[in-house]
Amino acid sequence: MSNHIMQSKVMGFIVVVTLACSMLFLPTRSVMAQCVEGASSCGPTYSGPDVLDTSIDRCSRPVVWIWDAQLNWYVGIRKGDQGIVVNLSDRGFQWWCGWEDRLGTEEWARGPEGTGQVRVSRASSGRKITWEFLSMYATVSIP
Repeated sequence: MSNHIMQSKVMGFIVVVTLACSMLFLPTRSVMAQCVEGASSCGPTYSGPDVLDTSIDRCSRPVVWIWDAQLNWYVGIRKGDQGIVVNLSDRGFQWWCGWEDRLGTEEWARGPEGTGQVRVSRASSGRKITWEFLSMYATVSIP
């Protein structure tokens, strides 16, 4: 498990931002704020990563395989899976239209500049794959 803690004092706030990844490194994040006496408002807001672009592909086979750069293994996305986030080493990446026990046909997809992750959803029937290309960084705003 990986935790990153950043503390800073800004405009009368002490803000602790904790970015924590679950055991599978899927993004789970929490943002906490503690108001300093006399502050007019309280509460940072978290946003991101941003969706930079979306595209559609097709695969009739049961599993789409993508290499996850953080996990260092292939992630299988099955028909009906929704919102599976995969960490990329490059905005252009290989993926395979395959089966449970083998990769299958090699394909390529490419996100816009700044892509660090892709969120993948597959239709429960048919061939549709939806790629949501995500930015590399999340942002925290302090009022």
